[in-house]
This record gives sequence, structure tokens and C-alpha cells, in this order.
Amino acid sequence: MRTISDHLKQQFKAAHQNKAQKNQEFSGVIEDKLKDYHGWSITALYYAALHYVDAYRIQANDSSYYHANPTRRQKSRLEALDKYPPLWPIKPFYIRLKTASEQARYQPTDLFDAVRVETLRQKLFEPIRETITKLLTN
Repeated sequence: MRTISDHLKQQFKAAHQNKAQKNQEFSGVIEDKLKDYHGWSITALYYAALHYVDAYRIQANDSSYYHANPTRRQKSRLEALDKYPPLWPIKPFYIRLKTASEQARYQPTDLFDAVRVETLRQKLFEPIRETITKLLTN
């Protein structure tokens, strides 16, 4: 079985952390500049959460992270929330944020406004970001 060097793992982890931060910032830009695109703001927050989870998976040496199949990767992300006890507290937040993102992308009507986006940011995204940020080591 092929192994990934520690240096490469650190690079992948840092890349996911960077991507998470950029998606979080993008969500804020959408809210500040594109007032009628709240659904995309939610989607950006979900993708930020996804990258935080992947950064943790790399740190935890989760071999399922390296699946090439995107559908399998999404399933393995959810499995990681069950597999790693430090992630257990954030699983309900992640699932609710994922669902909100799916609703935002696939429902024909606008379900979100600025107040709802801020509520989801504080109640769902921030616990994920704070928890994983504390778990990640340099």
C-alpha cells in the first residue's frame, strides 16, 4: 500500500484549512456585497465546514480521505464524524449545515435571508470551526 509522506500530509491539511478560511470569507463577501444570494452564502459555509473536517481527517491519518471517487469521499466524510470521538459533538451541526446547503442549491424558492444565514453561521458553522480548529495541531 502506498503511503503519504508526513510533509505531504501537512501540505494537504494546510491546504484544507486555507480553503475553509477562504470559503468562510467568501460567505461574508456574499452577505456584504450580494444581498440576494443568501443560499450561496450558506453553501460557502458548508464547504468551509467540509474542508475543516477533511483537515482533521488528514491529521487523524484517515485512509478513507484518499478515495478518488467524490461520492465515496462524501460518504467517508460522514463516517469520519462517527469514527472519531472528538468530532461527535459537531456531527449534528455538520448534517444540518449540509442539509441547509442542499436546500439552498436545489429548492426553487429562496429559503434564506440575512437573519437566517447569520443564525446558521453562529449555531451550526461556528461550533464546527471552533471545535476542529482546537483539534488541529501544527
